[in-house]
Amino acid sequence: MPVIEIEYFKAESPIHRLHPFTKIIFELAIFAIAAVFNEPAYLAALIAAVLIVIAVARIPLRKFRYMRVVAFAVAFMVVTQALWFTSFGDFGGVSGQQWHTLFYVWPAWAPGGPAIPFVLEGAIYGLSLGMRVTAISLAFPILIMTTHPSDLVTALAAIRIGHWRIPYNLIFVLTSGLRYVPTVSREFDHTLDAQRARGVEFEGGNLIQQVRSAVPLFVPVLTSSLVRAQDLTIALETRAFGATEQRTFIREVRFQAVDWVACALLIVLAGVCVIAVWQYGLGVLPYTPRRGV
Repeated sequence: MPVIEIEYFKAESPIHRLHPFTKIIFELAIFAIAAVFNEPAYLAALIAAVLIVIAVARIPLRKFRYMRVVAFAVAFMVVTQALWFTSFGDFGGVSGQQWHTLFYVWPAWAPGGPAIPFVLEGAIYGLSLGMRVTAISLAFPILIMTTHPSDLVTALAAIRIGHWRIPYNLIFVLTSGLRYVPTVSREFDHTLDAQRARGVEFEGGNLIQQVRSAVPLFVPVLTSSLVRAQDLTIALETRAFGATEQRTFIREVRFQAVDWVACALLIVLAGVCVIAVWQYGLGVLPYTPRRGV
């Protein structure tokens, strides 16, 4: 099981020096672009752009070990879409479209049911769905890995819409969750190694045996998490958390000129991509249904 290391990684890079709001705009732009495109070539360019940002941020590749799980999800999407593409949904009814069957998982001459084709167009569409997930999965941790937790808290606390602002309790819960997810994942991985050293087998056997073998993992991890939560509660109470509405912060984050430029470019880029898809049909596979069609 890969350890989830989505946590702040200290480094000197242009991405680290950006304001947290700029990185939030980056996340939203990637999500919007990935949502409107489904042509693999366009999505490949988007993934390449995200990888360039990761390289500029000097984030080591070991931080993205969780992408192995995403790879299995992508393979699942390719296979399922290739098998179901012309059998379910709107895709089988596209007029004038010629489908290309690579092979039959269940041939027509075999007894027991109709033929099950493995359709090339379906595999491509499944690949595009997987590439969307890949782009978002690569981009999402960049905000957390390149932003100091204190800077993120300060930036979220500075959000004002009239007299409304994000409650600080909610900000604390969000940042604490992002802080402890990798800690719990790492502890789960260490517990797994400890149980394996004691001769516990986790592979093989039926489903009931695998569930029983997983109990020695979840019990100590859950217990330590409850103890950690209790210690955190005591620490908050001793510091009079929530006693005052006005809070001060040691670290200050300021919006620089480079942040304004980066935000403007990201918004324009996302807008151009959306218009290119809706008005001109660029970046969309020709055999996928479109709104109004």
